Amino acid sequence: MACAYSVVENIDNAFECIQKSASFGLQDQSMILKHPMLTFMRKHSGFELFYETGFKEYEV
Repeated sequence: MACAYSVVENIDNAFECIQKSASFGLQDQSMILKHPMLTFMRKHSGFELFYETGFKEYEV
């Protein structure tokens, strides 16, 4: 779902989906940094904090 939200530039829901996935033990977090459909989310100014906190905190 995060990919779909990122593609349509719905940043709040994209972050929320990744946050929930990480809290439930997302095994391959590297795909967040590589998947082309998450490009919009990665380019967002709030992504750095999100990444640094292990996908727990974000600001939009």
